[in-house]
Amino acid sequence: MVDNGSICIAHGASREVIDGCHADGACHVSRGLPSDQEFLELLEKEFVIKTFISDERMIELIGIKK
Repeated sequence: MVDNGSICIAHGASREVIDGCHADGACHVSRGLPSDQEFLELLEKEFVIKTFISDERMIELIGIKK
């Protein structure tokens, strides 16, 4: 991704719902989501985070490449 490029990661379900769907499914290729803190720490290495929402309705992250 080029500098100042945008990334958007979004899902219209909560972490618990997403993890629940994957728990019954695709064996070793489906893993639980990292914690909010782990997720942010990973992405903050390369992106300036502009928006982060993780609640009972959804997950959304918008960032700009450093």
